[in-house]
Amino acid sequence: MPSPDLPFGFLLADVQRLYRRRFEREAETAGLGLTSGEARTLAHVSVYDGLRQTALAEKMSIDP
Repeated sequence: MPSPDLPFGFLLADVQRLYRRRFEREAETAGLGLTSGEARTLAHVSVYDGLRQTALAEKMSIDP
């Protein structure tokens, strides 16, 4: 169990890391032949339909 003295930002980053690991595992076992990056991109496209590539990349915090 993590120490209660850890800063909130550290705990939040740790949760994000664990969530991403689970997402990657689920994407891999789904048998769709997609990488986690491809699955993530498709998920964003479904939410932000019609968004230009540069705006989508900005929302995903990646280079266009």
